Amino acid sequence: MNRQSGTYPTLKQAFWLLLVFFAITIAVGIIVELTASLTLHGRQTFAQKEEARFIAIGAVGYTLTLAWAIRKARAPLGEIFPFNHVSAGDIWPTVLSMFGLVIILEEAANLASRALPSWIPEISNSLIGGFETLPWGVTALVVVIGPIAEELLFRGIVLRGFLSRYSTRKTVLASALLFGLVHVNPVQVASTAILGVLLGWWRTRTRSLILPILAHSLYNALALSTLGLPWVGLPNNAGVTEALMLHPLWFDVIGVLLFAAGILMSDRVSKTQIPARIGA
Repeated sequence: MNRQSGTYPTLKQAFWLLLVFFAITIAVGIIVELTASLTLHGRQTFAQKEEARFIAIGAVGYTLTLAWAIRKARAPLGEIFPFNHVSAGDIWPTVLSMFGLVIILEEAANLASRALPSWIPEISNSLIGGFETLPWGVTALVVVIGPIAEELLFRGIVLRGFLSRYSTRKTVLASALLFGLVHVNPVQVASTAILGVLLGWWRTRTRSLILPILAHSLYNALALSTLGLPWVGLPNNAGVTEALMLHPLWFDVIGVLLFAAGILMSDRVSKTQIPARIGA
């Protein structure tokens, strides 16, 4: 029996899609690095430019995964990836919310790192560490390529497929959970899932990917910019001062106020609701 057009993916298929993404990215990474190691001849070529390879691996991994998912979805691109117009009245509350949310979630990640066994933050650092030597490469992937590709995948393909069989609330929550899991980092899975809930909420209310992409990109840019803030470090569970720092209380209060103001403004501006089912 042929699968009904426009209902891909189910929850199970979405998990498989994430595995495909990891497999493709790992395979691309191996190919790129092998190619680089075989073509080094003392020249400053693409193979020697670590930042270029870093971007290429991410971009190709995302592109091939999206191509796979689009083929499986078998629906018009405009239906899978809606880019309906959003007004300035939608954008400003989003900006306020992202400024506040990045403060709140970064502090939540800091607290989680301190509460968890020390080996968990060490795993997280091993997953995300070492990229400080690739400033523009990280910026390009984290602020531009990643947000666009991830929103097309999670708030485009995945969310649309879920809406064809689940309620809007379940769809937003399930797609946000998958969004958190794909980031792997054990310290930030929960905070990334919370971000995913907000992005899914905006996607369903505006019927557009524009706001989620802008918000996601802004959030990542702000997260990168906060890495150098001169907060005072506190001892971890073992009593050893660590590089991970907590925000001062006044900074967290500002974050809560900005986030609350943005959400309230967004709720007043954007009143439309997407139907619980595709085609309703």
